[in-house]
Amino acid sequence: MAHIFLIVPTKGIVFVVIEFYHYFCDKKNSIIMEIVVLDGYTLNPGDMSWDALKSLGNVTVYDRTDAAQTVSRIGDAAVVLTNKVIIDREVMVACKGLRYIGVLATGYNVVDVDAA
Repeated sequence: MAHIFLIVPTKGIVFVVIEFYHYFCDKKNSIIMEIVVLDGYTLNPGDMSWDALKSLGNVTVYDRTDAAQTVSRIGDAAVVLTNKVIIDREVMVACKGLRYIGVLATGYNVVDVDAA
C-alpha cells in the first residue's frame, strides 16, 4: 500500500488535499474521498471554516483524538490530517484505505516515516 506523506503549513491544508485529489482521482468519475481530521481543535479552534476542505469529500473533524481512538476514527478514510496525533506503522497497517497523511505542524515526528 502506498502512502503519501507531506508536511504542510496549517493554512495550506486545502491546497495540499486538492493536489492529492487531482493525483488520485479520475475527473470523469466523481470520487468522494473520506477525509478525517484527528485533532481539529489544534488546527482550528473555531475561527476558520472547514467548508473548502468539505468541498473535496466527506470530512469528519474530531476536536481531539487519543491513541486508542486513532484507528477507529481513521477507519477506511483515504486522507488523514493530523497535528499531534501519532500515525505509526500499526495505524497504517490497520487503516487499509489510507493513502495520504497530512501533517499540519512544523515537525513530522508524529508519523512513522519509515513505515510510510
